[in-house]
Order: sequence, then C-alpha cells, then structure tokens
Amino acid sequence: MSLYIPISNVDTVLNLGRAQARRAGMRLSKMNKPFDAIITSDSARAKETASIIKEELCKGKHGQNGAGVWMESTLLRERDVGSYEGLLLREV
Repeated sequence: MSLYIPISNVDTVLNLGRAQARRAGMRLSKMNKPFDAIITSDSARAKETASIIKEELCKGKHGQNGAGVWMESTLLRERDVGSYEGLLLREV
C-alpha cells in the first residue's frame, strides 16, 4: 500500500474535492446558523472549494447563511515541501 503526502503548495484543480465541498456546504447549511465570514487560502483550489461551500450555504433555509465576509490570505497556504513534492511516503 502506498501513502501519498497531501501537503503541497502546488495549485491543482479540484476533482473529487468539488463533490466533497458541496456535501460540506450542504451539511453546514442544515445547521441553520449564520456565518460571518469565509476565510480561505489564496490558491485557486482553496478559493473554488470555499466558493462551492458558500454557494450551498446561500441555498439554505434562510438563504443568507453564507453571505458573510469573504477573506483570502497567503497565510493559509500549504507548506512547500520542496523535493518531496508529490512523492509517496516510501519514496521520501
């Protein structure tokens, strides 16, 4: 069995992550609680994930659950693992 190291600062596209983000947004929406802010990394992948979650929150019962402040920060970027980028644990 191979273990992939998911730490990466390479900005990749979402695949399975879109469905996971949509489910997360639906679950959060069912909480029927207002959200003051959505804070995300400035990577395209993270922004897309946050956007999908916000979209689901806005579909919620009250329709405004996800209408809070949108903030992006470079401080939330994943770490650069240099030459270990994309390697399996056994390859490190």
